[in-house]
Amino acid sequence: MKLFNRQTWCRLLRCLPPAMRGKARLANLILRNDLDAKDVSVVDSQGLTYWVPSLREPIAFFLLIDGVYEPSTMNFLNKYLKPGSVFVDIGANIGLFTLPMAGRVGPSGSVIAIESSPSILPYLKRNISTNKISNVRLEPFAAYEIDQEALPFFEAASTSFGMGTIA
Repeated sequence: MKLFNRQTWCRLLRCLPPAMRGKARLANLILRNDLDAKDVSVVDSQGLTYWVPSLREPIAFFLLIDGVYEPSTMNFLNKYLKPGSVFVDIGANIGLFTLPMAGRVGPSGSVIAIESSPSILPYLKRNISTNKISNVRLEPFAAYEIDQEALPFFEAASTSFGMGTIA
């Protein structure tokens, strides 16, 4: 018999500070059976819904237990981006910065989301659609230092979905 479900455990884990020593280890222990789920949705601390390929991947895992990924980066962006701004998210992945910044810059601003991974792109599109965001322009390309038509792209495993590369 399970004491709590994944949602309840995550709500409790989110009460602990993101940088707390041992939090990730505790979360792994508590959620070990739930982390094998594939193609699941995670709701962040702002109420945005993200579809992720795997909860075992660090981006999804920390979004799940903290409600935010890279809180210091998010705080920085929230401090400096204003309504009407343009935000460029290079390597947008599943939209962890694209979605909240689309709300931050508002309808008078815009977000350009650049994502090169053919396997992650559908998740980014789905997350934009699920959250009914209309001020994002999606660019399915790689950002690179030279102008070249075709570069090989190497996909990462679903447990490392943020690690695709052209190298």
